[in-house]
Amino acid sequence: MEDEAARDVFARTWGFHVTAINPEPSRTMPQGEGNPLSVDPLSIEMTFLRLSQIVNRCQRHKCNTTYCLRVRKRTGDLARDMEGAAADIEAANVANPERECRFDFPRALRELAAVIRKEGRSYYVFEAARNDSLMNNFNPAIILGWLANIDISPCTSLQAVITYAAKYCSKSEKKTESFARLADQVLPHTSHVQPLLSFSSRLMNKLIAERDYSAQEISHLLLNIPLQEGTRMVVTVDCRPLERQARSYRVDGDVNEAIGSYRKYLERKDQHEDITYLEYLQSYNLNTWRRLAAQAKKRVLSYFPRYKSMEASSQFNDFCRVKLMMVHPHRSPEELLVVGGQRFDSFTAAYMHCRQHHDTHADDHYGEPDTDELTAEEDEFELEIHEEPIAEEDWHELARMLPDRPLEEEDIDILGRRDIDINYDWTPHVGRYADDGILNSDYWKQRKAENTLDLDVDDQPLEARDSLNPEQRIVYDTVMGHFLTQDPSQLLLHVDGGGGTGKSYLINLLSAHLQSATAGRGTP
Repeated sequence: MEDEAARDVFARTWGFHVTAINPEPSRTMPQGEGNPLSVDPLSIEMTFLRLSQIVNRCQRHKCNTTYCLRVRKRTGDLARDMEGAAADIEAANVANPERECRFDFPRALRELAAVIRKEGRSYYVFEAARNDSLMNNFNPAIILGWLANIDISPCTSLQAVITYAAKYCSKSEKKTESFARLADQVLPHTSHVQPLLSFSSRLMNKLIAERDYSAQEISHLLLNIPLQEGTRMVVTVDCRPLERQARSYRVDGDVNEAIGSYRKYLERKDQHEDITYLEYLQSYNLNTWRRLAAQAKKRVLSYFPRYKSMEASSQFNDFCRVKLMMVHPHRSPEELLVVGGQRFDSFTAAYMHCRQHHDTHADDHYGEPDTDELTAEEDEFELEIHEEPIAEEDWHELARMLPDRPLEEEDIDILGRRDIDINYDWTPHVGRYADDGILNSDYWKQRKAENTLDLDVDDQPLEARDSLNPEQRIVYDTVMGHFLTQDPSQLLLHVDGGGGTGKSYLINLLSAHLQSATAGRGTP
């Protein structure tokens, strides 16, 4: 993006797909016009009028203090240089600071899309053509189908992606409110007629609403279902010196030390002498030392800590040690000081010699010397926390309409010994949840084992492929050729066609022939 010509091409390309042009910038909703989002989309024609109704309904930004208006952070340099009247003006501004929209609305109008660098940002951003200063970016086809607010911003650099991910995807969960804090929130809404009863009931309702764990998460834990699944396995790499690395212990009758990955590598067998620590972590079973399958993706390494790569930094020697540790086979950390048969006094000198004479090392993704690591940029606006208003349910309003009857109280010590408890027939409840699977968190695994899916397909002779039409045969040859050549790469193929064009027949034939080709290795 540093090249102006590349920015122009990027802007023109994305300008065809993303826009902020309002079809009717001065549109006002005619009297009697209903909500365009509640209309059946299959019963209405897709026109520019329809597009205008939708974007003017849900795409125009509206600023408010609880959502987007923030105070920009002060640099501090200005305050130190102010004197006299200027200081008084600044003091007044501090007391009543001017708020700005953190989404940069209203935005300048522009006839053509462009890639620009905004003030205070280190990366470029895409700005769509716009004739409405409050319109969010949108794609006409997507918003006609989505019927809700969207915002499309194509990624212009890795720095922009990192900043976005750090800002929106790594936010911590909201902290649990203390009892005192919850009490402060309900006190203003307490009835003066029966304050103790009103306060207690409202506090109980507030406690029920403050759930730290969702029902979905609890169900996953009870059924022993993983909370997340990923296509890549992540391995944490402890980059500290060996003597400072964490040591864990397992208690099984006796106390046994659990050996970490780095110690396992240093104590490897002679047959794995030439394997680097990087290869071991990415491509080997960490317990059995068996190499992963050829088509298996390499593990992703999460380094901790990440030492600074600037040569002037006090951490640079540790940075060089980690770089040598990952790509040079060794039995002890001291061996890393020897490179090419020559011993050096520091890891820095050894690594510099390695950079000059070794150019075949695999990328360890730990960074390069004297390059700033990409990190999320600091938010230029002050953090503000706004209390959410207490939303009363409909039954609260209904309860206020009822006669003011005092609460019937029961002695908690006699629960289970009241007449209603003794006379109730508890037989249907006994043993209802005594299933071993539920008690041992194996219920879901047992149900899947008892209800296995039968994936076997019908046998099809090899000659059946001759019945395929030319388009079907191209798909057939592509899939079978990919399998028979043992290509480890993933094949992604989209088979499309109208009803009755033979998609199911082609897929069934492919499944049958793939099953035959596996020669007893199981259903593909």
